[in-house]
Amino acid sequence: MSTSLLIAWKYLISKKNGSTSIMIKICFFSISLAVFSLSLIALIMNGFEFVTKQKIESIYPQLIMQSNEGYINFPKIKNILAHEFNQIESFAPSNTQYCIIQTNEDAKSEDINNVVIIKGIDPKNEFKVTKLNEKIEFKLFNNLLELFNNNKIIIGKKLAQDLKINLGSTITILVPQEFEFGKIGFEPHKVFVSAIFNTGMDELDSKSIICSLNLLEKLYPESGITYIGIKLKPGVDENKITQILKSRFKLQVYSWKNLYPSLVSALKLEKYVMIFIFFLISSIATMNIISLLFMFITQKSKDIAILKCMGLNYFKIKIIFLLIGTILVGISSLFGLILSYLAAKFLEYYPFIELPDVYYATHLPIKIEASIFIWIFVMVMLIGLFACWIPIKKIKGFSLGQLLRF
Repeated sequence: MSTSLLIAWKYLISKKNGSTSIMIKICFFSISLAVFSLSLIALIMNGFEFVTKQKIESIYPQLIMQSNEGYINFPKIKNILAHEFNQIESFAPSNTQYCIIQTNEDAKSEDINNVVIIKGIDPKNEFKVTKLNEKIEFKLFNNLLELFNNNKIIIGKKLAQDLKINLGSTITILVPQEFEFGKIGFEPHKVFVSAIFNTGMDELDSKSIICSLNLLEKLYPESGITYIGIKLKPGVDENKITQILKSRFKLQVYSWKNLYPSLVSALKLEKYVMIFIFFLISSIATMNIISLLFMFITQKSKDIAILKCMGLNYFKIKIIFLLIGTILVGISSLFGLILSYLAAKFLEYYPFIELPDVYYATHLPIKIEASIFIWIFVMVMLIGLFACWIPIKKIKGFSLGQLLRF
């Protein structure tokens, strides 16, 4: 062990000076508490971001291809995607339309206010690009393909609750039709509710029903494919392949981030605010280090004089006090990080804090990542080193006569 490190450690663990020992404890607990609070907040915010992205990515495909002019020539595009783009793992067509749904009670009162989005999917391929199958809470058949056979549909949980629709219910879909002399009416079609899905997103669960493309083509014979969902292979650059697809097909190609720009901006802003708050709180916590080192330098002036007389230069003397601050910041930071890790593990296994429905998570989410702990530790150490250097500069101004006078 070097001389500077040995002396620094002796000063830290010495109990001869009561006021300095108390100041060391105050510095230790203030930095530990700041690091614990900030790291736990960072893990919670990381959890919110992870849950939000996971939920949206489970509903929407990784990339969505859409025409500016209406319908897409899917058979032609399908052949090109399969043969020219080995970066694509899978893709699935879909079609969306608007319709009115009626329950038996609505039919008696001729209520036509329940306008919903009806989405037609290819069940064989849709579950390869989204995780819609994981969002189905209640179903009559275990076979997913069976849920969409013939005139079967699945319906959002919130919509089913609002209209009091149960599994196995038969409802009526009213499709707008243009009759002679410009009159518009509605053609009724009976459908069977085979499952209820719950995405956790109110705008989908309260206004959506999903059926097979075959059924949608029967309801809207003149419609075609409006979207193609795409899932890329792992490691493929999403932005790069988006530009290639746009150039190749002259179509709109975008990700779910384009559908929720305000949400993406909010998640980014949260990170910037967290960094700013982290810097402020860490700076305040490490300010105690400045006071502590000033106390050490003043109280150890005799020791500094003796070390100087023994031939130790000012640089090595500075290193002693720098090590005192660095060791204290390092140990207290690690202690705070360990506490936050244990607290995060506890909240991960026992998620007892429930959240209101406005959040995408039902309980307080925690996402533990080693990079967060490393980033916080490095930032605290840098701020601590800067704080330590402020009082240490005072040593250079001491003359041997001044030191011996004390």
